[in-house]
Amino acid sequence: MTHSSVFHTVLEVPLVIAIPNSFKLGGRDWTVEIHDVINNEPDLYGDCDGFECIIRLKKSSMDVMQHTFYHEFVHAMCFTLGWEKFNEDEAKVDTLSGVLLQFLKSRRGKVQ
Repeated sequence: MTHSSVFHTVLEVPLVIAIPNSFKLGGRDWTVEIHDVINNEPDLYGDCDGFECIIRLKKSSMDVMQHTFYHEFVHAMCFTLGWEKFNEDEAKVDTLSGVLLQFLKSRRGKVQ
């Protein structure tokens, strides 16, 4: 069998994108908390406290929590970088977080 006739199979396994308990961003330690209700607001799914370096998520389905985590993570990045105007634009924050999550879920293989 020649090298050119060898087939490499890549298994398509759904990626599980874990939500971290903590992470570093801009040299600061951030924590992630899961709550039944955030700030006594039952319709609030997430919150980013840039001063305390805490992302709070409402306990819900994993898809909703992942999307909410990356939405709040983008807020954390904007806070860290001092991008106040971008941070206040919920549509842009949500779009960027969606693109980031799409990338993380769809990446395959590795550069060799």
